[in-house]
Order: sequence, then C-alpha cells, then structure tokens
Amino acid sequence: MPMTITIDKDQKKRLEVFSDVCKKAEGFCPVDNQSLFYFEDDTLEVFSTGAQGCIEVKLDAKSTSKDPEYFTVDLQKVVSAVKKVKNDDVAIKLDKNKVTIENPTKTKNFITLAVSAKKTPDEVKETRAIISSALSAFQDPVDVIVNEANRKIFETFSELTRLLDINDSFELTPEYVRASDHLFVASLKIDKDSIVKSDVLFNRNLSPVMKLCDEMKVTPKGQFLKMGPLGIRILFQPKQPRWQFPSDDDIVGITPNKKSSYAMKVGGKTFLDAVEQFTGMFDASAWKYQQVKIDVDGSDSFDMHFDDMSTEVNEQVSCEFVSNDTGEKSISIILPTLHLTKMKDFLEDEKVEVVLNGLPVDEPHGAATTFKTSKVELVIAKLIE
Repeated sequence: MPMTITIDKDQKKRLEVFSDVCKKAEGFCPVDNQSLFYFEDDTLEVFSTGAQGCIEVKLDAKSTSKDPEYFTVDLQKVVSAVKKVKNDDVAIKLDKNKVTIENPTKTKNFITLAVSAKKTPDEVKETRAIISSALSAFQDPVDVIVNEANRKIFETFSELTRLLDINDSFELTPEYVRASDHLFVASLKIDKDSIVKSDVLFNRNLSPVMKLCDEMKVTPKGQFLKMGPLGIRILFQPKQPRWQFPSDDDIVGITPNKKSSYAMKVGGKTFLDAVEQFTGMFDASAWKYQQVKIDVDGSDSFDMHFDDMSTEVNEQVSCEFVSNDTGEKSISIILPTLHLTKMKDFLEDEKVEVVLNGLPVDEPHGAATTFKTSKVELVIAKLIE
C-alpha cells in the first residue's frame, strides 16, 4: 500500500534550507548524497551522514499511514523536485522502490526518484541516534556564544585566514580573538567571556552556516551546532586544524621598539578611504597584497603611493604626528593593506595609532608595523621593494 507524506510551504522552505546547509557544510562535515527520510508521529526527519558526522532536520508533516516509514534517497534531487511543485503543499509518495514528488491537486504532475537499498531497522535506529548519543557523551563542553556581533567576528576572521591560506582556523579566548599568517598577526579584544570561557579553535569553514546557528558546543570528541528555529542540528568531528601563532617574544622581536619607532595617529576611515583609491587600478599580479608605499616626515600628513608600468596613484592622508625616535627625518616603507581592509568594521570608527620604522626587515624590530586601537592590535609585515 503506497504511503503519502504531505508537507506545507513552510516545511518546504525548511527542507530547502537544510539542503543548502548540507552544501555549505562540505568544508567541515561532508555528507553523502543519499539521505535517510524517516516519518513517525506527524514528523518527517531527514538525516544526511558522512565520515565526519551527521546533519539532521525535523519537519512537520502529515501522512496517510499511522505506521512509521523510512526510505533512503538523493536529498538534492528531492529538494529540486519539491521546488518544481508550484503549490503550497507537496506530496511525497513512497511505493516499493520509488519515491514520487507531486502536486496534491494535480496528480498528473509528478517526478519519480529511485530509492536506494533499504536500511535495516538497526541501521535506521543507529542513524537516528548519532547526534543524541554523541551529545549525551559530551563532557564539559565549551559553549560558544552565537549572536549577531559574534557572527560578524567569525565572518571577518574567517576571511582573514583565507587570504594567504596558512592557517585554516583562528583562536577564540575569553578575552581575545586571534589570527595570523605570514604577513599579519591580529588580536581583537572582546568583553570577557562574551564568546567563550575557555580557549578553542574555530575552523573558518564553519562561517557560512553560522548565520543560521544559535548554539555551538565544542569538545575534544566533537562539535555541535544547532539552528533552533529551523530544527537543524549538526554533529561532527573536526579534522586536525592548521594553526600557528607567534609567541609574545616573537612579536616583540619584529615590531618597532621605543628606541626606533615613528608614531602617528590616523582616523581608521580616513586611512581605509585612502586605500580604496588604489582598489581596481592595478592588475592582481602586480598588486597581490594591495601594497602601498608610505612616506612619513614628521608633518601632519603622509603620502601613499603605488605604480606599475601603466598606472600611478598617489594619496595624501591627514594624520596626527606623535613622535619620531628613529633618528631619521623621513621614513619610507612598503605596507600590504590586504588584511587591513578586511578589518574595516573594527577600524573605521576608531583613531588608529600606527607605529613604524625604516629599519631593514632582517634586523631586530624592523620586520613589521603595528596598528592599534582601543580593541584591535595588528602586526603587519613590511614588504621589500
């Protein structure tokens, strides 16, 4: 006897979102094409599983049968078929080895999909229990607070780690968020315990799904994400992270010290607006790191410059001179601005203290320039001309 499951337009949308989440989770929890659909007590559960974990959703549904039923089918094909039904309600009919997606009001409009080999009851029970069993085994999980402000931090720092692809993760601590690669070190001061109460590493591949998440737990045995209003849960075991961060001594050794520093203050928006004047003017091969030459001379402005064989851009930027302990009347450096532009939301409303010097990059304290605000500290490596 065929069984028909009906979902309304709201559940159709949630199923589409679930499908999209499965695609976006490819970077940290890849799942198989075939998903388990399980119906019982007016609830349709869908489970997508892979070697690293499971993604599940629970949908409200109606059925022509009171008995539990399940089948395994290609999730993306089901969602594509559901989208093609131009009706608020969609009927999913199970009959032997096929699933038919149809418009309940037009029975001649339908799409039929083949069902995969049927799972045993024990396999179904095991799949349905993956997330709940794992959660019950979690010991002392670290709760990651997920809200709009923190989502912005996750997104920004994920973008930072993608620029040079040295690390695939960044660090969350009770007081700071930290990231680094071969050109920069970033530290963002946050309100104590506003994200986590213990140190954890955050994989940048999580960022695409964090916009929908409202709960996250981290343990050595796995990580858990929940999208409460959507009924979606994710449980996965992350791969070994790529993560390096310089020691405090290393940072001190590459940044200007008091005996060899030139300091000035500049509005974050003023500086970033000046950088914007260079955007789009040079080929990517010539402007790989969005580098500019900066010339300072102790006045209330400094010059920014870049040119290639066909284009030249110059910008004069207003600033507040603070001090010059270098012994030099003027200093020139080549500064990559790639990372600074990604930090726009945390810099543009602040007064930024810039400390630099003209020492060779291979000398102590000569390799980098610092940018500091009340909450942000950036160490940016100088480039060689």
